[in-house]
Amino acid sequence: MNTRMIALRDLLTAYLEAQRPQIHPVMADHVARTLESFEAALQVKVPRDVADVPSRMGPLFMLFRGTVESLLALRTPLSGFLEAGLIITRLEEAEESGRIVMDELRVVDEQVHVLRELQLDVLEQLLQIFLGRKPPPVTMDTVRDTGLYPGDTPKDFDIFDHM
Repeated sequence: MNTRMIALRDLLTAYLEAQRPQIHPVMADHVARTLESFEAALQVKVPRDVADVPSRMGPLFMLFRGTVESLLALRTPLSGFLEAGLIITRLEEAEESGRIVMDELRVVDEQVHVLRELQLDVLEQLLQIFLGRKPPPVTMDTVRDTGLYPGDTPKDFDIFDHM
């Protein structure tokens, strides 16, 4: 029995991940199926188009899309590195200036996290406006019971084989 709860925030996180380019079609399918299973379990469809929201909500859908695009663009100076060990080593070797850079990078990381959470809050509230309600959370067992959930990771797929 899996009592982990899935709520709108998890649905929106899955939606955001489905908007990102994936490294391999297997991953794209996995992410899309995860989103579909969350939508089915919560009985909520994340709007993809202005036609998916109630009338007179077009401007709010524009804000929703703008917030999605903003979230997808969030990054830090180290975002593109799988492994930054050599960068960190060189910063450590740079003594005081390197420590200052590392401290500032930590602050940037923290602020990006804050921005991400605030923008997820905006998306969650907008989705509730579109729905006219806040659906109750469901358990992961409910998600699995939809028959759509593909599992936590794709079967027989190692992401490092495709990098």
